Order: sequence, then C-alpha cells, then structure tokens
Amino acid sequence: MRRLSSRMLLALLAAVSLGRAPVTAAVVASSGDASITHDESAGTWTLTAGGTTLKLAIDASRDFSIVSLTTSSGVAWAGSAR
Repeated sequence: MRRLSSRMLLALLAAVSLGRAPVTAAVVASSGDASITHDESAGTWTLTAGGTTLKLAIDASRDFSIVSLTTSSGVAWAGSAR
C-alpha cells in the first residue's frame, strides 16, 4: 500500500508542477486575409487585414489601449508602453 501511495504522490506532484500548457493566441474569426485573434493571457486582441496589423489591449484589469499598428510595408504607426 505504501508503494502505491508514493506513486500517486509522485504523479500528483508531476501534474501540479507541470500544469497545463500556456494558452497562446487563438483565432476568433477569419475571412480571406483578415483575422481576429485573442491572447487571453496577455489581454490583447489583434486585427489583421491586407498585411496591416492592429493590436489592442482590452482587458478588465486596465484601460483600453492601442499596443501597435503596423502597415503591410512594416511602418509602425502607433505604439504605447504597457
């Protein structure tokens, strides 16, 4: 019985220490070259279309902000410190 308990304890410790894999940004919607992704852990939403990307910080724990706006030519038009 003791051996079974130590195995169960080891399995429990491994499960707790490894936890689940971090959630990455998930595509919420897409059509053609346009998409909306949500990164829940970062509290950001990214809208992409025609090579232009707008990343917004929208989270209940902070004010709305534009994180970045980058055109298809790579020009960064907006950004803010987080």
